[in-house]
Amino acid sequence: MRTLIRGMLEFLRMTVLLLFFMGIIGQLENSVVKMIIGREGYDGFRFGGNFMFLIGDLLLFMVFYRNYLQFRGWYTEEAERLPKRVTRMMLGFGFACILLPITIALIL
Repeated sequence: MRTLIRGMLEFLRMTVLLLFFMGIIGQLENSVVKMIIGREGYDGFRFGGNFMFLIGDLLLFMVFYRNYLQFRGWYTEEAERLPKRVTRMMLGFGFACILLPITIALIL
């Protein structure tokens, strides 16, 4: 029973952290897009720019959570870091997903 409660608390913690992380990163991306491209929001993006930002943000959060935040929570019995190769691949793909819509918008 204790493990179930800890697991539920950790899930709640992870959800709150995800919402907080996505809010901060989303505002940061919005201000960078406005500064670079010169228009507010993601209205001008083609080729699924919003979806690409979402995937990139989720990948970055997953790496940050699995390699750092997971060890500071309530449920740490089965916690283990991502392998270095997987971490590098996820970070690279995440940053590529974030930078690709901005690059396409600058080119077009």
